[in-house]
Amino acid sequence: MLRLSQVRGAVLARVVAGDPWGISIGQTGGVAMHAVTAGSCWLRVDGAAPRRLQRGDVVFLPHGTAHEIASAARGPTRAFDRLTKEQLISPSGELEINLHDAEQSTRFLCASYGFDHEVRHRLIALLPSVVHVAADEADSGIQSALRLLASEVRGMAPGSATAIDRLLDVVFVQALREQIKTTQIAGSWLAALNDPMIAESLAVLHAQPQQPWTMAGLARAVGVSRSTLARRFAEHVGQPPMQYLTEWRMDLAAQALRDTDRTIEAIARDVGYTSEFAFSRAFSRHRRVPPGRYRRGARSNG
Repeated sequence: MLRLSQVRGAVLARVVAGDPWGISIGQTGGVAMHAVTAGSCWLRVDGAAPRRLQRGDVVFLPHGTAHEIASAARGPTRAFDRLTKEQLISPSGELEINLHDAEQSTRFLCASYGFDHEVRHRLIALLPSVVHVAADEADSGIQSALRLLASEVRGMAPGSATAIDRLLDVVFVQALREQIKTTQIAGSWLAALNDPMIAESLAVLHAQPQQPWTMAGLARAVGVSRSTLARRFAEHVGQPPMQYLTEWRMDLAAQALRDTDRTIEAIARDVGYTSEFAFSRAFSRHRRVPPGRYRRGARSNG
Protein backbone atom coordinates (compact mmCIF):
# COMPACT_ATOMS: atom_id res chain seq x y z
CA MET A 1 0.00 0.00 0.00
CA LEU A 2 2.88 2.35 0.74
CA ARG A 3 4.42 1.59 -2.64
CA LEU A 4 1.15 2.15 -4.44
CA SER A 5 0.51 5.39 -2.56
CA GLN A 6 3.94 6.66 -3.69
CA VAL A 7 4.84 8.14 -0.30
CA ARG A 8 7.45 10.88 -0.66
CA GLY A 9 8.89 12.80 2.27
CA ALA A 10 10.76 16.11 2.25
CA VAL A 11 12.29 18.16 5.05
CA LEU A 12 10.76 21.64 5.13
CA ALA A 13 12.81 23.18 7.92
CA ARG A 14 15.18 22.66 10.82
CA VAL A 15 14.02 24.87 13.66
CA VAL A 16 15.88 26.03 16.76
CA ALA A 17 13.85 28.21 19.11
CA GLY A 18 14.16 29.91 22.48
CA ASP A 19 11.24 30.73 24.80
CA PRO A 20 8.82 32.23 24.14
CA TRP A 21 8.02 31.25 20.57
CA GLY A 22 5.24 29.89 18.41
CA ILE A 23 4.52 29.18 14.75
CA SER A 24 1.26 28.43 13.00
CA ILE A 25 1.04 26.12 10.00
CA GLY A 26 -1.97 26.23 7.73
CA GLN A 27 -3.88 23.38 6.13
CA THR A 28 -1.69 21.42 3.72
CA GLY A 29 -2.43 18.92 0.99
CA GLY A 30 -0.11 16.26 2.39
CA VAL A 31 0.93 14.81 5.73
CA ALA A 32 2.77 17.11 8.15
CA MET A 33 5.43 15.71 10.49
CA HIS A 34 7.41 17.18 13.38
CA ALA A 35 10.21 15.41 15.24
CA VAL A 36 11.63 16.94 18.43
CA THR A 37 15.40 16.44 18.67
CA ALA A 38 16.09 18.63 21.73
CA GLY A 39 14.02 20.30 24.43
CA SER A 40 10.22 20.22 24.34
CA CYS A 41 7.28 22.06 22.81
CA TRP A 42 3.51 21.98 22.46
CA LEU A 43 1.30 20.92 19.57
CA ARG A 44 -1.93 22.90 19.38
CA VAL A 45 -4.81 21.85 17.13
CA ASP A 46 -8.26 23.48 17.16
CA GLY A 47 -10.81 21.39 19.00
CA ALA A 48 -8.22 19.34 20.91
CA ALA A 49 -6.29 19.79 24.12
CA PRO A 50 -2.69 21.03 23.70
CA ARG A 51 -0.27 18.12 23.45
CA ARG A 52 3.22 18.27 24.98
CA LEU A 53 6.03 16.91 22.82
CA GLN A 54 9.32 15.81 24.37
CA ARG A 55 12.73 15.05 22.91
CA GLY A 56 12.45 11.96 20.71
CA ASP A 57 8.71 12.40 20.11
CA VAL A 58 7.41 12.42 16.56
CA VAL A 59 3.97 13.63 15.57
CA PHE A 60 2.13 13.26 12.26
CA LEU A 61 -0.92 15.13 11.06
CA PRO A 62 -2.12 12.70 8.36
CA HIS A 63 -4.82 14.99 6.99
CA GLY A 64 -2.68 18.12 6.81
CA THR A 65 -4.72 19.77 9.57
CA ALA A 66 -3.85 23.37 10.43
CA HIS A 67 -1.91 23.48 13.70
CA GLU A 68 0.52 25.39 15.88
CA ILE A 69 3.88 24.43 17.40
CA ALA A 70 4.88 26.58 20.37
CA SER A 71 6.86 26.81 23.58
CA ALA A 72 3.69 26.96 25.69
CA ALA A 73 0.21 25.48 25.72
CA ARG A 74 -1.22 28.94 25.01
CA GLY A 75 0.06 32.15 23.52
CA PRO A 76 0.59 34.03 20.26
CA THR A 77 2.16 32.52 17.14
CA ARG A 78 3.49 33.77 13.82
CA ALA A 79 2.64 32.32 10.42
CA PHE A 80 5.10 29.73 9.15
CA ASP A 81 5.31 30.85 5.52
CA ARG A 82 7.92 31.65 2.90
CA LEU A 83 8.50 35.19 4.21
CA THR A 84 9.04 33.89 7.74
CA LYS A 85 11.55 31.36 6.47
CA GLU A 86 13.47 34.02 4.57
CA GLN A 87 13.58 36.27 7.64
CA LEU A 88 14.64 33.57 10.10
CA ILE A 89 17.02 31.41 8.10
CA SER A 90 20.56 31.34 9.49
CA PRO A 91 23.85 30.74 7.61
CA SER A 92 23.76 27.16 8.91
CA GLY A 93 20.38 26.58 7.26
CA GLU A 94 18.39 26.47 10.49
CA LEU A 95 15.40 28.65 11.25
CA GLU A 96 16.23 30.56 14.42
CA ILE A 97 13.26 31.83 16.42
CA ASN A 98 13.84 34.14 19.42
CA LEU A 99 17.13 32.39 20.05
CA HIS A 100 19.07 33.53 23.15
CA ASP A 101 20.94 30.44 24.28
CA ALA A 102 21.45 27.53 21.91
CA GLU A 103 22.05 25.18 24.85
CA GLN A 104 18.60 25.92 26.30
CA SER A 105 16.72 25.83 23.02
CA THR A 106 14.17 23.51 21.50
CA ARG A 107 15.11 21.87 18.22
CA PHE A 108 12.77 20.07 15.86
CA LEU A 109 12.43 19.01 12.26
CA CYS A 110 9.46 19.94 10.11
CA ALA A 111 8.72 17.69 7.16
CA SER A 112 5.88 16.86 4.82
CA TYR A 113 4.83 13.75 2.93
CA GLY A 114 3.18 13.78 -0.45
CA PHE A 115 0.95 10.97 -1.71
CA ASP A 116 -0.78 9.81 -4.82
CA HIS A 117 -4.20 11.26 -4.02
CA GLU A 118 -5.96 8.67 -6.15
CA VAL A 119 -5.14 5.90 -3.68
CA ARG A 120 -4.13 7.76 -0.51
CA HIS A 121 -7.60 7.25 1.00
CA ARG A 122 -6.88 3.60 1.69
CA LEU A 123 -3.87 4.48 3.82
CA ILE A 124 -4.53 7.96 5.18
CA ALA A 125 -8.30 8.14 5.72
CA LEU A 126 -8.03 5.44 8.39
CA LEU A 127 -5.63 7.43 10.56
CA PRO A 128 -6.67 9.89 13.28
CA SER A 129 -6.07 13.62 12.84
CA VAL A 130 -2.96 13.39 15.02
CA VAL A 131 -0.60 10.42 15.32
CA HIS A 132 1.74 10.95 18.28
CA VAL A 133 4.55 8.45 18.74
CA ALA A 134 6.08 9.18 22.14
CA ALA A 135 9.76 8.45 22.66
CA ASP A 136 9.11 6.42 25.81
CA GLU A 137 6.39 4.29 24.22
CA ALA A 138 7.82 3.39 20.82
CA ASP A 139 10.31 0.64 20.10
CA SER A 140 13.89 1.51 19.17
CA GLY A 141 13.29 1.44 15.41
CA ILE A 142 11.78 4.89 15.07
CA GLN A 143 14.28 6.39 17.53
CA SER A 144 17.20 4.99 15.56
CA ALA A 145 15.76 6.42 12.34
CA LEU A 146 15.20 9.82 13.97
CA ARG A 147 18.77 9.95 15.28
CA LEU A 148 20.13 9.18 11.83
CA LEU A 149 17.77 11.70 10.26
CA ALA A 150 18.83 14.46 12.67
CA SER A 151 22.49 13.65 12.03
CA GLU A 152 22.11 13.77 8.25
CA VAL A 153 20.16 17.03 8.38
CA ARG A 154 22.73 18.59 10.70
CA GLY A 155 25.81 17.46 8.78
CA MET A 156 24.60 17.64 5.16
CA ALA A 157 27.52 15.53 3.94
CA PRO A 158 27.73 14.27 0.35
CA GLY A 159 24.69 12.08 -0.31
CA SER A 160 22.70 13.51 2.61
CA ALA A 161 19.80 14.64 0.44
CA THR A 162 19.21 11.06 -0.72
CA ALA A 163 19.75 9.66 2.78
CA ILE A 164 17.25 12.14 4.24
CA ASP A 165 14.58 11.15 1.72
CA ARG A 166 15.01 7.46 2.57
CA LEU A 167 15.10 8.06 6.33
CA LEU A 168 11.89 10.09 6.17
CA ASP A 169 10.27 7.08 4.53
CA VAL A 170 11.62 4.83 7.30
CA VAL A 171 10.29 7.16 10.01
CA PHE A 172 6.84 7.08 8.40
CA VAL A 173 6.85 3.28 8.16
CA GLN A 174 7.94 2.98 11.79
CA ALA A 175 5.19 5.37 12.88
CA LEU A 176 2.60 3.33 10.97
CA ARG A 177 3.82 0.20 12.73
CA GLU A 178 3.31 1.87 16.09
CA GLN A 179 -0.16 2.97 15.01
CA ILE A 180 -1.08 -0.55 13.90
CA LYS A 181 -0.17 -1.87 17.34
CA THR A 182 -2.50 0.51 19.11
CA THR A 183 -5.20 1.36 16.56
CA GLN A 184 -8.78 0.96 17.65
CA ILE A 185 -10.21 1.68 14.20
CA ALA A 186 -12.88 -0.92 13.61
CA GLY A 187 -13.71 -2.03 10.10
CA SER A 188 -10.42 -1.15 8.42
CA TRP A 189 -7.66 -3.15 6.79
CA LEU A 190 -5.09 -1.27 8.90
CA ALA A 191 -6.58 -2.52 12.17
CA ALA A 192 -7.14 -5.93 10.56
CA LEU A 193 -3.36 -6.42 10.31
CA ASN A 194 -3.47 -7.33 14.00
CA ASP A 195 -5.46 -10.46 13.10
CA PRO A 196 -3.03 -13.05 11.64
CA MET A 197 -5.67 -14.76 9.50
CA ILE A 198 -6.96 -11.51 7.99
CA ALA A 199 -3.43 -10.19 7.55
CA GLU A 200 -2.55 -13.31 5.58
CA SER A 201 -5.68 -12.94 3.45
CA LEU A 202 -4.78 -9.35 2.63
CA ALA A 203 -1.20 -10.31 1.83
CA VAL A 204 -2.40 -13.00 -0.59
CA LEU A 205 -4.79 -10.63 -2.36
CA HIS A 206 -2.19 -7.87 -2.56
CA ALA A 207 0.52 -10.16 -3.92
CA GLN A 208 -1.60 -12.07 -6.44
CA PRO A 209 -4.39 -9.80 -7.71
CA GLN A 210 -4.30 -11.48 -11.13
CA GLN A 211 -5.50 -14.82 -9.77
CA PRO A 212 -9.17 -15.77 -10.35
CA TRP A 213 -9.97 -15.63 -6.65
CA THR A 214 -13.20 -16.92 -5.21
CA MET A 215 -14.24 -17.02 -1.58
CA ALA A 216 -13.63 -20.76 -1.52
CA GLY A 217 -10.19 -20.42 -3.12
CA LEU A 218 -9.08 -17.66 -0.76
CA ALA A 219 -10.33 -19.62 2.25
CA ARG A 220 -8.27 -22.63 1.14
CA ALA A 221 -5.20 -20.44 0.65
CA VAL A 222 -5.29 -19.24 4.25
CA GLY A 223 -6.50 -22.52 5.75
CA VAL A 224 -9.90 -21.56 7.14
CA SER A 225 -13.50 -22.25 6.27
CA ARG A 226 -15.29 -20.04 3.80
CA SER A 227 -17.86 -18.95 6.38
CA THR A 228 -15.16 -18.06 8.93
CA LEU A 229 -13.23 -16.00 6.40
CA ALA A 230 -16.33 -14.17 5.17
CA ARG A 231 -17.45 -13.31 8.70
CA ARG A 232 -14.09 -12.22 10.10
CA PHE A 233 -12.97 -10.35 6.97
CA ALA A 234 -16.16 -8.30 6.88
CA GLU A 235 -15.96 -7.72 10.63
CA HIS A 236 -12.35 -6.50 10.59
CA VAL A 237 -12.00 -4.88 7.16
CA GLY A 238 -15.52 -3.55 6.80
CA GLN A 239 -16.31 -5.14 3.42
CA PRO A 240 -16.34 -8.63 1.82
CA PRO A 241 -13.04 -10.03 0.45
CA MET A 242 -14.09 -9.94 -3.19
CA GLN A 243 -15.21 -6.31 -2.96
CA TYR A 244 -11.88 -5.41 -1.36
CA LEU A 245 -10.07 -7.29 -4.15
CA THR A 246 -11.93 -5.38 -6.84
CA GLU A 247 -11.00 -2.04 -5.31
CA TRP A 248 -7.37 -3.14 -4.95
CA ARG A 249 -7.30 -4.20 -8.60
CA MET A 250 -8.67 -0.81 -9.66
CA ASP A 251 -5.97 1.00 -7.66
CA LEU A 252 -3.27 -1.10 -9.30
CA ALA A 253 -4.78 -0.54 -12.72
CA ALA A 254 -4.97 3.22 -12.19
CA GLN A 255 -1.29 3.34 -11.30
CA ALA A 256 -0.38 1.29 -14.38
CA LEU A 257 -2.46 3.53 -16.62
CA ARG A 258 -0.74 6.64 -15.27
CA ASP A 259 2.82 5.39 -15.01
CA THR A 260 3.31 2.84 -17.80
CA ASP A 261 2.70 2.48 -21.51
CA ARG A 262 1.22 -1.02 -21.21
CA THR A 263 -1.90 -1.55 -23.26
CA ILE A 264 -5.27 -1.58 -21.57
CA GLU A 265 -5.63 -5.23 -22.51
CA ALA A 266 -2.31 -6.09 -20.82
CA ILE A 267 -3.23 -4.12 -17.69
CA ALA A 268 -6.57 -5.92 -17.57
CA ARG A 269 -4.75 -9.28 -17.52
CA ASP A 270 -2.32 -8.03 -14.87
CA VAL A 271 -5.18 -7.35 -12.47
CA GLY A 272 -7.17 -10.50 -13.13
CA TYR A 273 -9.56 -9.71 -16.00
CA THR A 274 -9.79 -12.05 -18.96
CA SER A 275 -11.35 -9.46 -21.25
CA GLU A 276 -10.67 -5.80 -21.86
CA PHE A 277 -14.42 -5.17 -21.99
CA ALA A 278 -15.04 -6.56 -18.49
CA PHE A 279 -12.09 -4.60 -17.12
CA SER A 280 -13.20 -1.35 -18.76
CA ARG A 281 -16.69 -1.75 -17.37
CA ALA A 282 -15.36 -2.38 -13.85
CA PHE A 283 -12.88 0.49 -14.05
CA SER A 284 -15.53 2.90 -15.33
CA ARG A 285 -17.84 1.90 -12.49
CA HIS A 286 -15.19 2.53 -9.81
CA ARG A 287 -13.37 5.54 -11.30
CA ARG A 288 -16.35 7.06 -13.13
CA VAL A 289 -14.31 7.32 -16.33
CA PRO A 290 -13.15 4.74 -18.91
CA PRO A 291 -9.51 3.57 -18.70
CA GLY A 292 -8.39 5.32 -21.87
CA ARG A 293 -9.83 8.66 -20.83
CA TYR A 294 -8.40 8.23 -17.34
CA ARG A 295 -4.92 7.68 -18.82
CA ARG A 296 -5.15 10.74 -21.03
CA GLY A 297 -6.33 12.90 -18.16
CA ALA A 298 -3.62 11.64 -15.81
CA ARG A 299 -0.90 12.26 -18.41
CA SER A 300 -2.14 15.78 -19.19
CA ASN A 301 -2.35 16.69 -15.49
CA GLY A 302 1.11 15.28 -14.84
